[in-house]
Amino acid sequence: MLYSSHPRFLRPTLLGLTAALLGVNSVAEETVSSELKQKLWLPASYARYMGDLIQSAQQVSQFETCRQVIRGELLESQSTAEHPVFRVLCRDQQGQSYAVLVDGDSYEDLHAHVDPPIEEQKGPDLPQYARVCVTELKAKVHRMIKPVWPESDSLAPTLLNDDVVDFEVDFTAENAEGILLKYRGYCHFNSLQELSLDVKPRPGSQ
Repeated sequence: MLYSSHPRFLRPTLLGLTAALLGVNSVAEETVSSELKQKLWLPASYARYMGDLIQSAQQVSQFETCRQVIRGELLESQSTAEHPVFRVLCRDQQGQSYAVLVDGDSYEDLHAHVDPPIEEQKGPDLPQYARVCVTELKAKVHRMIKPVWPESDSLAPTLLNDDVVDFEVDFTAENAEGILLKYRGYCHFNSLQELSLDVKPRPGSQ
């Protein structure tokens, strides 16, 4: 440890140590941020919140259950221009994916305030909802060329509130020239029998 009791040397010594520590932290943060940025996306109107999204994704990556951050993005349905809510998709130790919702101001995990835990609630049969979602999306885009779909049991809901269940499903297809195109399907359930669908190009893919 560097130390000098002489007033002449004390301030430069402490400043030097502080600068060195900040430099190390800055390099580490730039490395992590660079890796995460490749998996993060925000609409242009929310670009100023990229630092907050990076911070949220870094925090979620420290969860014991999160082996890998797959992607992070804005949850537009729950965000406002002044208060963003982010969705960070993780893969756990068993290779299953799940979504974490993070408050863009406080960086709190919004799911942490759900009581009791989702898996202990008496609610929708999520695997069945996921299967119906994928089946109906496949039917909707049956004219697409060589679509590739995820397994329905790997899907986690992006919204769960009583019987209201939302899923987002990333898949790919090819155009007539054989170029790979990335899409995202959206399933919104008001009940298992009441479903609305939408398919759009995946954010950041164009």
